[in-house]
Amino acid sequence: MSSRNGSGAWSFTNALAFFKPIGSGGDVPGPPAPPSNISKLEYYLDIDPGFGKATNIAITPGLDLKTSSYLLILLRSAKVFIAFM
Repeated sequence: MSSRNGSGAWSFTNALAFFKPIGSGGDVPGPPAPPSNISKLEYYLDIDPGFGKATNIAITPGLDLKTSSYLLILLRSAKVFIAFM
């Protein structure tokens, strides 16, 4: 699953957790940029077709998509794909 915000930036399809302590060998970073609205949501099964080429999910753009209608449960073969937004 991928999402695109109002600035046109795509989310990552994979994520890793990491930790960088502030002040550990570098300058203290400034405050983060304010978040942009999520403007596009899409999903795919098995093969990732690339950003903007998967099946579209109709949404109302916003910062927070806490609506059960965005919960997808997709069954295919013996695989279960669940996406929480």
